[in-house]
Amino acid sequence: MGGILYDLSENLRVHLQSKMITSIPVPIQTLLSYTASDSTVKVMKPGLIKVGRYQDDPTDLGATPIEPSVLVAVHFSDPDGDWMHSVASAIGDATTNAGFGLPGVYEIGGSTTWWRRLEVQSSVFCPGTQLTQSVVSRLASAFFSYLGLCCDWYSPDTNIYGWNCALTDSFGETASRSVVVKVKASESGGPPNDYIWRGRLWLQVLTHKEGLQS
Repeated sequence: MGGILYDLSENLRVHLQSKMITSIPVPIQTLLSYTASDSTVKVMKPGLIKVGRYQDDPTDLGATPIEPSVLVAVHFSDPDGDWMHSVASAIGDATTNAGFGLPGVYEIGGSTTWWRRLEVQSSVFCPGTQLTQSVVSRLASAFFSYLGLCCDWYSPDTNIYGWNCALTDSFGETASRSVVVKVKASESGGPPNDYIWRGRLWLQVLTHKEGLQS
């Protein structure tokens, strides 16, 4: 165990590893299926899920047939922007707070409620795969949608793929729920069959910490 940021990031990585690589649910396998250049039916899934950055173009062109190279990176916050952590009463959090049914004051009696913010970056590299633009767009859209569900909080009624982020770090900070608040995806590359999709997903986790006592 470490601080809350490391613990949340590593816990999310393990969850994504299970849902997106090790134990992909059958309905999701169907959505992520495609026909490779050798006419075999395959399921597109990440080759790597890690905490921290990966290299810019980590395609594996040694596979036969060449398969889409899919990567996912979990970050403590936004490494390229201002997606910062804040106490839950901070200006600008009102909309999200209302969605969680939180009261208006969060620092009473030495305790603090935080929004701990994470970013998940993902890439779908398809150059050399012979997959058409429409097929790559379909796969990328399904992949990013599923990734969003996996990062949002778990509910047996509304999101069985979600993340149960409940944990307590070594300093007594306890996480309870996650919520995805922003998503961005873009296409690059080009015809005939060299398409690349990149996605970014911003989420925040509600945590609570009592005041430290001597």
